Amino acid sequence: MTWLQIIVLAVVQGLTEFLPISSSGHLILVPAFAGWTDQGLPFDVAVHFGSLGAVCVFFRNDIAGLIRGAGDVLAGRSETLQARMAWCIGLGTIPAAIAGLLLAGWIAANLRNPMIVVATLAGYGVLMALVDRFAPRNRDISSIRIRDALIIGTAQALALVPGSHLWPQRFARPGFSADDPDNPDSDLRDYEPFPDIDADPEGYGVVSWDLAPGDCIAFDANVIHGGSGRLAADRELKVFATNWLGDDVVLAVKAGGMDIDVRAIAAAYGLKEGDPPDCPAFPLAWPRG
Repeated sequence: MTWLQIIVLAVVQGLTEFLPISSSGHLILVPAFAGWTDQGLPFDVAVHFGSLGAVCVFFRNDIAGLIRGAGDVLAGRSETLQARMAWCIGLGTIPAAIAGLLLAGWIAANLRNPMIVVATLAGYGVLMALVDRFAPRNRDISSIRIRDALIIGTAQALALVPGSHLWPQRFARPGFSADDPDNPDSDLRDYEPFPDIDADPEGYGVVSWDLAPGDCIAFDANVIHGGSGRLAADRELKVFATNWLGDDVVLAVKAGGMDIDVRAIAAAYGLKEGDPPDCPAFPLAWPRG
């Protein structure tokens, strides 16, 4: 990330956190519109800590009152307003905490998508307009009860969806050739180096499935994928893989190697760089139109 990106995203977070819009959603939309690589969830968490610091400073008197209220609860004096607010806030965090623990990895891997963010922002915008128009306005914070806190906390769990299975960040793939491990492909030099995903699978939102003989997995070629290799010593892994190409695909020879390496097939059928794979080795499975 450049300093410009860091400053812009920090300002976006600071402005949107205190407005009735999704700061997390805008942290995804701004890079998407600017053509930047998505900064990833760790950066979003870091700038949210900045907002948390500002909130703690601004509401320091209220926070001190909540601390006193928690002390009242521990002392058995739960009838005070501060004690009830401490109870309500504590209970209201439980639904979001449970949802975060159970779904954080899946949300990070599947919902950091600009189209999902746009849809959720629009949907919640309509919902907020309806609430602003029709909801009663005869209650203040002193009327909040335990039931209200649980309802609010459950609704807050929806905020885990940004803008309320696409990760837009791209990495430079490692070279497939032992003779050229640094991957000199010019179109990949501006991408971040390929991370050690196996060292932190939960941090990268890795999903996996136990497969039985006959099971099939289909995925886009841009998806980072792999097998665990964790098989018993007496078991052999056999996989049948097919690549399905669109009719706009052309041959691109990569200096760092190819997977699957089709250079020998291309040479045998006289295919050159930029040619469509129109030969018996790549049969037409489904004609368009």
